[in-house]
Amino acid sequence: MHGDCGLCQKRGVELLDSHYVPRSLYKLIRDPRFSNPHPVLIGGGASRISSRQASDYFLCADCEDRFSKRGETSVLANCWRDEKTFKLREALLASKPLAGSTADTKIYLGGYIPGVDPDKLAYFGASVFWRGAARAWKIDQLEVPRLPFNRYEELFRLFLLDKGPWPDKVVMYVFVGAGMESMRNNVVEIPAKISTNGSYIYRFRIPGITYLLLLGERFTKYRSMCTYHAKGRPIYIMDANDQWNFQDAMREYADSPRTGVLKDRFEGPDATPLNWPDEVLRRLLPPQRKK
Repeated sequence: MHGDCGLCQKRGVELLDSHYVPRSLYKLIRDPRFSNPHPVLIGGGASRISSRQASDYFLCADCEDRFSKRGETSVLANCWRDEKTFKLREALLASKPLAGSTADTKIYLGGYIPGVDPDKLAYFGASVFWRGAARAWKIDQLEVPRLPFNRYEELFRLFLLDKGPWPDKVVMYVFVGAGMESMRNNVVEIPAKISTNGSYIYRFRIPGITYLLLLGERFTKYRSMCTYHAKGRPIYIMDANDQWNFQDAMREYADSPRTGVLKDRFEGPDATPLNWPDEVLRRLLPPQRKK
Protein backbone atom coordinates (compact mmCIF):
# COMPACT_ATOMS: atom_id res chain seq x y z
CA MET A 1 0.00 0.00 0.00
CA HIS A 2 1.28 3.48 -0.89
CA GLY A 3 0.62 6.76 0.91
CA ASP A 4 2.25 9.38 3.15
CA CYS A 5 4.42 8.11 6.02
CA GLY A 6 3.09 9.22 9.39
CA LEU A 7 6.55 9.92 10.84
CA CYS A 8 8.88 11.27 8.13
CA GLN A 9 5.87 12.48 6.06
CA LYS A 10 7.40 11.38 2.75
CA ARG A 11 4.62 11.35 0.18
CA GLY A 12 3.58 8.42 -1.99
CA VAL A 13 5.91 5.87 -0.39
CA GLU A 14 5.26 2.21 0.25
CA LEU A 15 3.73 1.81 3.70
CA LEU A 16 4.17 -1.24 5.92
CA ASP A 17 1.57 -2.81 8.18
CA SER A 18 2.68 -0.93 11.30
CA HIS A 19 1.73 -2.02 14.81
CA TYR A 20 0.69 0.33 17.59
CA VAL A 21 2.51 -1.88 20.10
CA PRO A 22 5.14 -4.32 18.73
CA ARG A 23 3.47 -7.55 17.69
CA SER A 24 6.25 -9.72 19.17
CA LEU A 25 5.05 -8.67 22.63
CA TYR A 26 1.83 -10.58 22.12
CA LYS A 27 3.81 -13.81 21.78
CA LEU A 28 5.09 -13.27 25.32
CA ILE A 29 1.61 -13.15 26.84
CA ARG A 30 0.22 -16.22 25.09
CA ASP A 31 -0.74 -19.04 27.46
CA PRO A 32 0.58 -22.39 26.13
CA ARG A 33 -1.52 -24.35 28.64
CA PHE A 34 -4.57 -23.96 26.42
CA SER A 35 -5.40 -25.08 22.90
CA ASN A 36 -6.33 -21.46 22.23
CA PRO A 37 -3.30 -19.71 23.73
CA HIS A 38 -4.11 -16.16 22.62
CA PRO A 39 -4.19 -13.40 25.25
CA VAL A 40 -7.26 -11.96 26.90
CA LEU A 41 -8.39 -8.72 25.27
CA ILE A 42 -10.23 -6.36 27.61
CA GLY A 43 -12.09 -3.43 26.09
CA GLY A 44 -15.38 -2.24 24.70
CA GLY A 45 -17.21 -3.40 27.82
CA ALA A 46 -16.23 -7.07 27.47
CA SER A 47 -13.34 -9.54 27.88
CA ARG A 48 -12.52 -12.06 25.18
CA ILE A 49 -9.76 -14.36 23.91
CA SER A 50 -8.32 -12.73 20.81
CA SER A 51 -5.27 -12.77 18.53
CA ARG A 52 -6.16 -9.34 17.13
CA GLN A 53 -3.68 -6.48 17.39
CA ALA A 54 -3.82 -2.80 16.57
CA SER A 55 -2.13 -2.29 13.20
CA ASP A 56 -2.53 -0.36 9.96
CA TYR A 57 -0.52 0.91 6.99
CA PHE A 58 1.15 3.90 8.61
CA LEU A 59 4.97 3.99 8.44
CA CYS A 60 7.51 3.52 5.66
CA ALA A 61 10.27 0.91 5.84
CA ASP A 62 12.91 3.47 6.86
CA CYS A 63 10.86 4.69 9.83
CA GLU A 64 9.98 1.16 10.93
CA ASP A 65 13.70 0.36 10.83
CA ARG A 66 14.46 3.53 12.82
CA PHE A 67 12.01 2.51 15.56
CA SER A 68 13.45 -0.99 15.65
CA LYS A 69 17.10 0.02 15.90
CA ARG A 70 16.64 3.01 18.21
CA GLY A 71 14.68 1.23 20.90
CA GLU A 72 12.29 -1.57 20.11
CA THR A 73 14.77 -4.43 19.57
CA SER A 74 16.74 -3.63 22.73
CA VAL A 75 13.71 -3.10 24.98
CA LEU A 76 11.97 -6.29 23.86
CA ALA A 77 15.15 -8.32 24.38
CA ASN A 78 15.50 -7.05 27.94
CA CYS A 79 11.90 -6.91 29.18
CA TRP A 80 10.24 -9.64 31.26
CA ARG A 81 10.14 -12.93 29.35
CA ASP A 82 9.03 -15.41 32.00
CA GLU A 83 9.35 -15.91 35.75
CA LYS A 84 13.05 -16.69 35.40
CA THR A 85 14.12 -14.27 32.66
CA PHE A 86 14.11 -10.48 32.98
CA LYS A 87 17.45 -9.01 31.87
CA LEU A 88 16.69 -5.37 32.63
CA ARG A 89 15.65 -6.13 36.21
CA GLU A 90 18.65 -8.39 36.68
CA ALA A 91 21.02 -5.61 35.56
CA LEU A 92 19.44 -3.11 37.95
CA LEU A 93 19.52 -5.44 40.94
CA ALA A 94 23.20 -6.17 40.30
CA SER A 95 23.97 -2.51 41.08
CA LYS A 96 23.38 -0.36 44.15
CA PRO A 97 20.20 1.72 44.32
CA LEU A 98 20.38 5.43 44.94
CA ALA A 99 20.83 6.56 48.54
CA GLY A 100 17.44 7.13 50.12
CA SER A 101 15.85 4.13 48.41
CA THR A 102 13.66 1.93 50.61
CA ALA A 103 12.67 -1.72 50.61
CA ASP A 104 9.52 -0.87 48.60
CA THR A 105 10.91 1.92 46.41
CA LYS A 106 14.32 1.63 44.77
CA ILE A 107 15.83 4.17 42.39
CA TYR A 108 18.65 3.14 40.07
CA LEU A 109 20.75 5.48 37.94
CA GLY A 110 20.42 3.59 34.67
CA GLY A 111 22.93 5.77 32.87
CA TYR A 112 25.74 4.27 34.94
CA ILE A 113 24.68 0.61 34.93
CA PRO A 114 26.19 -1.89 32.45
CA GLY A 115 23.53 -3.61 30.38
CA VAL A 116 21.01 -0.76 30.77
CA ASP A 117 20.38 1.69 27.93
CA PRO A 118 18.15 4.56 29.09
CA ASP A 119 18.29 6.19 25.65
CA LYS A 120 16.66 3.18 24.01
CA LEU A 121 14.18 2.76 26.85
CA ALA A 122 13.08 6.39 26.52
CA TYR A 123 13.06 6.38 22.72
CA PHE A 124 10.89 3.27 22.64
CA GLY A 125 8.46 4.78 25.15
CA ALA A 126 8.27 8.03 23.20
CA SER A 127 7.66 6.16 19.94
CA VAL A 128 4.70 4.23 21.34
CA PHE A 129 3.12 7.28 22.97
CA TRP A 130 3.57 9.24 19.73
CA ARG A 131 1.89 6.49 17.70
CA GLY A 132 -1.13 6.82 19.98
CA ALA A 133 -1.22 10.59 19.52
CA ALA A 134 -0.60 10.62 15.76
CA ARG A 135 -3.70 8.68 14.75
CA ALA A 136 -6.63 6.54 15.90
CA TRP A 137 -6.23 2.75 15.88
CA LYS A 138 -8.54 -0.22 15.89
CA ILE A 139 -8.22 -3.62 17.59
CA ASP A 140 -10.64 -6.05 15.98
CA GLN A 141 -13.80 -3.90 16.04
CA LEU A 142 -12.72 -1.84 19.04
CA GLU A 143 -12.00 1.80 18.28
CA VAL A 144 -8.94 3.22 20.04
CA PRO A 145 -9.14 7.03 19.96
CA ARG A 146 -6.12 9.26 19.52
CA LEU A 147 -4.32 10.48 22.62
CA PRO A 148 -4.97 14.22 23.11
CA PHE A 149 -1.34 15.39 22.95
CA ASN A 150 -2.13 18.63 21.10
CA ARG A 151 1.14 20.43 20.29
CA TYR A 152 3.23 17.67 21.91
CA GLU A 153 2.40 15.30 19.07
CA GLU A 154 4.50 17.30 16.62
CA LEU A 155 7.26 17.87 19.19
CA PHE A 156 7.56 14.13 19.75
CA ARG A 157 7.56 13.47 16.00
CA LEU A 158 10.53 15.83 15.54
CA PHE A 159 12.33 14.26 18.52
CA LEU A 160 11.89 10.78 17.07
CA LEU A 161 13.39 11.98 13.77
CA ASP A 162 16.35 13.65 15.57
CA LYS A 163 15.10 17.00 14.31
CA GLY A 164 14.21 18.41 17.72
CA PRO A 165 15.03 18.03 21.44
CA TRP A 166 13.09 16.10 24.02
CA PRO A 167 9.86 18.12 24.35
CA ASP A 168 9.90 20.78 27.03
CA LYS A 169 7.52 20.36 29.98
CA VAL A 170 7.42 16.57 29.46
CA VAL A 171 8.42 14.04 32.13
CA MET A 172 8.70 10.28 31.58
CA TYR A 173 9.09 7.66 34.29
CA VAL A 174 10.19 4.09 33.58
CA PHE A 175 9.17 1.53 36.21
CA VAL A 176 10.45 -2.06 36.31
CA GLY A 177 8.55 -4.90 37.98
CA ALA A 178 9.39 -5.38 41.66
CA GLY A 179 9.06 -9.16 41.39
CA MET A 180 9.28 -11.91 38.81
CA GLU A 181 5.74 -13.24 39.21
CA SER A 182 3.61 -13.47 36.10
CA MET A 183 0.77 -11.55 37.72
CA ARG A 184 3.03 -8.49 38.10
CA ASN A 185 4.46 -8.52 34.63
CA ASN A 186 2.58 -10.53 32.03
CA VAL A 187 0.46 -7.84 30.38
CA VAL A 188 0.40 -5.50 27.40
CA GLU A 189 -1.53 -2.27 27.90
CA ILE A 190 -1.85 0.22 25.06
CA PRO A 191 -1.31 3.89 25.96
CA ALA A 192 -4.21 5.55 27.73
CA LYS A 193 -4.91 8.79 29.58
CA ILE A 194 -5.26 7.83 33.25
CA SER A 195 -5.60 11.24 34.89
CA THR A 196 -8.58 13.33 35.85
CA ASN A 197 -9.30 16.97 36.70
CA GLY A 198 -7.39 18.47 33.80
CA SER A 199 -4.03 16.72 34.22
CA TYR A 200 -2.42 15.03 31.25
CA ILE A 201 -0.92 11.77 32.52
CA TYR A 202 -0.60 8.73 30.26
CA ARG A 203 0.48 5.15 30.84
CA PHE A 204 1.27 2.04 28.87
CA ARG A 205 2.73 -1.29 29.86
CA ILE A 206 4.69 -4.08 28.29
CA PRO A 207 5.80 -7.23 30.15
CA GLY A 208 7.75 -6.05 33.18
CA ILE A 209 7.97 -2.36 32.24
CA THR A 210 5.56 0.51 32.88
CA TYR A 211 5.86 3.87 31.14
CA LEU A 212 4.30 6.94 32.72
CA LEU A 213 4.21 10.23 30.77
CA LEU A 214 3.33 13.63 32.25
CA LEU A 215 2.62 16.60 29.97
CA GLY A 216 2.36 20.23 30.91
CA GLU A 217 3.70 23.14 32.93
CA ARG A 218 2.58 21.75 36.28
CA PHE A 219 4.92 18.77 35.94
CA THR A 220 8.16 20.62 35.20
CA LYS A 221 9.06 20.40 38.90
CA TYR A 222 9.48 16.63 38.38
CA ARG A 223 12.09 16.90 35.61
CA SER A 224 14.80 15.94 38.11
CA MET A 225 13.10 12.51 38.27
CA CYS A 226 12.62 12.01 34.51
CA THR A 227 14.19 8.85 33.07
CA TYR A 228 15.17 10.74 29.91
CA HIS A 229 16.15 14.15 31.28
CA ALA A 230 17.42 13.73 34.84
CA LYS A 231 21.07 13.30 35.71
CA GLY A 232 22.00 9.63 35.84
CA ARG A 233 18.74 8.62 34.08
CA PRO A 234 16.73 7.19 37.01
CA ILE A 235 14.76 3.96 36.63
CA TYR A 236 12.35 2.88 39.35
CA ILE A 237 11.40 -0.39 41.02
CA MET A 238 8.32 0.18 43.19
CA ASP A 239 6.06 -2.45 44.67
CA ALA A 240 3.34 0.21 44.99
CA ASN A 241 3.42 0.74 41.22
CA ASP A 242 2.91 -2.98 40.65
CA GLN A 243 -0.05 -2.96 43.04
CA TRP A 244 -1.54 0.08 41.34
CA ASN A 245 -1.22 -1.56 37.91
CA PHE A 246 -2.67 -4.82 39.20
CA GLN A 247 -5.67 -3.16 40.82
CA ASP A 248 -6.44 -1.13 37.69
CA ALA A 249 -6.32 -4.24 35.52
CA MET A 250 -8.50 -6.23 37.88
CA ARG A 251 -11.09 -3.48 38.19
CA GLU A 252 -11.38 -3.28 34.42
CA TYR A 253 -11.57 -7.05 34.14
CA ALA A 254 -14.23 -7.22 36.85
CA ASP A 255 -16.34 -4.68 34.96
CA SER A 256 -15.99 -6.50 31.61
CA PRO A 257 -18.28 -9.53 31.16
CA ARG A 258 -16.54 -12.57 29.67
CA THR A 259 -17.58 -13.57 26.18
CA GLY A 260 -16.93 -16.43 23.77
CA VAL A 261 -14.28 -18.98 24.65
CA LEU A 262 -13.28 -17.02 27.73
CA LYS A 263 -16.77 -17.34 29.20
CA ASP A 264 -16.74 -21.09 28.62
CA ARG A 265 -13.28 -21.49 30.14
CA PHE A 266 -13.67 -19.53 33.37
CA GLU A 267 -16.75 -19.19 35.55
CA GLY A 268 -17.42 -17.82 39.03
CA PRO A 269 -16.72 -14.49 40.74
CA ASP A 270 -13.10 -15.36 41.50
CA ALA A 271 -12.18 -16.68 38.05
CA THR A 272 -9.36 -14.96 36.20
CA PRO A 273 -7.95 -15.68 32.74
CA LEU A 274 -4.38 -15.71 34.02
CA ASN A 275 -5.08 -17.94 37.04
CA TRP A 276 -3.90 -15.35 39.54
CA PRO A 277 -4.28 -16.50 43.16
CA ASP A 278 -7.87 -16.29 44.40
CA GLU A 279 -6.82 -14.91 47.78
CA VAL A 280 -5.11 -11.98 46.05
CA LEU A 281 -8.16 -11.28 43.92
CA ARG A 282 -10.52 -11.35 46.89
CA ARG A 283 -8.38 -8.71 48.58
CA LEU A 284 -7.93 -6.44 45.56
CA LEU A 285 -11.09 -6.74 43.49
CA PRO A 286 -13.97 -4.36 44.11
CA PRO A 287 -17.12 -5.96 45.55
CA GLN A 288 -19.13 -8.08 43.12
CA ARG A 289 -21.95 -6.00 41.69
CA LYS A 290 -25.50 -7.15 42.22
CA LYS A 291 -27.46 -7.83 39.05
